[in-house]
Formats: sequence, C-alpha cells, structure tokens
Amino acid sequence: MRVWLIKLEEDLPFDDTPYSYRMGMLGAALVQRGHEVVRWCSAHNHKQGNDRVNRSTSIAYNDHYTFNLIKCFFHYTDSGHGIYRLLNIYVTSFVLLWRFLSTTSKNAPDVIVCSMPAPITCAIAVFYGKLKRIPVVLDARDMWPDVFVLEKGAVSFKLRLLAALMRIELRYACKGATALSGITKFFLDYLIKYSGRDQSSLDFVLPIGYESQAQDGSDDTTYDNKHVNFWSKKGVDFNKNEAYIYFAGTLNNTVLNAIPDVMNAMDRAFKDELNIKLVICGKGECASRIKGMVDYLPNIVLAGHVSPDHLLYLKARSLCALLSIENRIDYQNSLSNKFFDYLSGGLPIITNLTGVPRDTIESYNIGYCYDSGEELYKILIKLCSTPTELESLRQNAKVAFETYFQSHVVYTSYSRSLEKIVLNHGKQ
Repeated sequence: MRVWLIKLEEDLPFDDTPYSYRMGMLGAALVQRGHEVVRWCSAHNHKQGNDRVNRSTSIAYNDHYTFNLIKCFFHYTDSGHGIYRLLNIYVTSFVLLWRFLSTTSKNAPDVIVCSMPAPITCAIAVFYGKLKRIPVVLDARDMWPDVFVLEKGAVSFKLRLLAALMRIELRYACKGATALSGITKFFLDYLIKYSGRDQSSLDFVLPIGYESQAQDGSDDTTYDNKHVNFWSKKGVDFNKNEAYIYFAGTLNNTVLNAIPDVMNAMDRAFKDELNIKLVICGKGECASRIKGMVDYLPNIVLAGHVSPDHLLYLKARSLCALLSIENRIDYQNSLSNKFFDYLSGGLPIITNLTGVPRDTIESYNIGYCYDSGEELYKILIKLCSTPTELESLRQNAKVAFETYFQSHVVYTSYSRSLEKIVLNHGKQ
C-alpha cells in the first residue's frame, strides 16, 4: 500500500544530525514491510532554525521512500509558538492542499497519517481524504490548542482568538477522520473529545518508542579519544572518578520551571562532597537563564547542543538520566522522546513528573521519583551507594525498552493498524 505521512516539523534522515521521531520510525517500519511511503514535510529545519533547501522539492530517498519538502514562507529560529512559525504552518497547510489536489489518482495514497499538531494541517488532510474517499488517521502527541493556555497562563485576546479557530479546525478534523491514535490514552481521549463520538475498533494507542542505538567503533582508540577530548573541553573528564547524570533536551520554560529542585539537590551534593555531576545537553530559549541560575554550581555542566554520537558516548557512561520538567497535565499524561531515549541506553530514570511517567517507572521498576530537592538528593546518594540496586534498575530498563518500547516493536504494531484500516476501508 502507499502511505502518506504528514508532519511538517520533524528531523529527516538526510539531515546533518537526525534524531529518531515518530514519523521517521513509522516510515522506516512501513518501508521494511514492503509499503511505499511519501513524507510531506517542511523544507525548514524546525530544530536548527534554517532551511534544508530554499524551494519546494521532492527527494527520492530510496525506491520506496520519498520526501516532498514544502518551501518555508515565513522563516523562524525558535521552536515555540511564535507568529512566524504559526504563519508558516497555515500557509504550508494550504500549499499542501493544492499539492494534494494536483496529485493524480495513480499516485494517490491508500491511507493518510497526519500528526496533530497542527489542527489546520489535520483539517486539510481530512478534507482531502473525504473528497477522494481515502482513510485518514490523526495521530496526537500534543494538546494544541488547549496547551496554549497551559503555557501562557492569562493569554491575550489574539491568542484566545487563534485557539478558538484551532478548536473549529480540530473538531472538523476529528469528526471526519477514519481513525484516531495517540501516544497515550490521554491523547487519544483528547481527540475523541473533539470528535464527539465514542472510541471505535480502529482507534489505537501506541507510545512514541525509540530506535536502539549501537556505538560504532567503540573499541577503537581513535574513536574513543575523539569523544574523550570533546567531553573534556566541556568539563566532563572520564578519567576522573566521577558519576554522571545525563540530561538531553530542549531548554525551554518547562525545564526552567523545574530547575530549582535540581539546583537544591546538586548544591547539597557539592557541599557534602558527593562525587557526581549533572550534564545538561541541549539548547533553547531559556538556555541563558538556566546558565545564569546554575553557574555557581561546579557539579552542573551545561554542554549546549551536542551531536548524537557524542550523546551516545556520554549516555553509555552515565549513572542515570534526569527527566526534570514542569509537572503540567500534558507531561503528566505523556511519555516523551526523552523518556525512551534514556531507556534505550539502559539508564534508570529520575523524574519529578506524576501521572503516566511515574506510573510507568514504578510499574517496570526502572527508576525513582521525587517531589522536592531533598528527595532528589537522597535518590542520588542511594544510586551512588547501592551498585547492586543500580544494576537491577539498569537491567529492568533494558528489558522494558526491548520488550515494549523499541521502535521495531511499536511501529510494526502501528503498521498493522494501518493495514487493518485500509482493509476495512476496502470492504465498505
């Protein structure tokens, strides 16, 4: 079958340092099962803030995998909900509609999967699907537009107006979609709420998952020296008897708001001469503010943007991973890319989040949860002083990842769900 995957803002396999995200892993799984995949995405690299190409173009990645890149009309460098980003989403979505309508019946898809957000893109996909009698699946991983209020608090009149428009778009899309899916039950229910119907047998929940990663050349001295030298310049010396806590992610407001408890724990660890360092990898709009807050702590390293191979090297030599983020309702009901990135490295996860992340950690016994800086400090002491328990958590993390969350497991199941939808649609 031919599958269209629509997600404007996601890393692509031919980017300089691509990460594994949902549409990429789904596309790879579908191709592996012999299907033809067409990805519709932006020519703008959302994460890096620059253009891959300065025009719309198609790239044949292989015989079964094509990328249709849509020109960026409003350039932006931030990953938030800035005006230029939103304008680009709207203009690009209508360009998508024009491109869809220009597609010949010979090249039309058997099924369309559209990521939510954004609501307007979902509405465009559903409009085209209904027009051409093609099944459309909406896949939710975020709470647009309701999340705007969570992030902005007392929002402006313009933002409330935009949210109202997006609710109309999302309601239309959900009511017209063939099936709905979500990264957790919460996000599936979010779409079902807008659809005005009960859950159907075609709706499904599947986590984001993650690709397992192996280090090439890890036994090679030159390879090893490259990473040791890189991290030494950042303030991470693998030749010292230090334990490392791993954090990798976008340094935005949600991370900033969770930093105080982390600072309290690391300050206590430094004063009590606990031989442990927190290495924070990533960039974002709050990076400078976070740097200003933690600069006085020598046991917190801000490494900035780090390439995947350097991250992999650090992850393999870390004690545990920190998932410290604002305890907001959408994060309480989500398992993020970071969560699975950490699990893929067999790292015990320490988090302040309640809800689904905490339940998952406790259910699989793959880490610890805290509600204060004092509790986090006690967890760090335990990890440093109980190697047997630490190794048990590591093994549990590896088993949980390989059994339930490895990308092949998740997206083979996703592919089968799409095959079922196409088969069911053909019988109607």
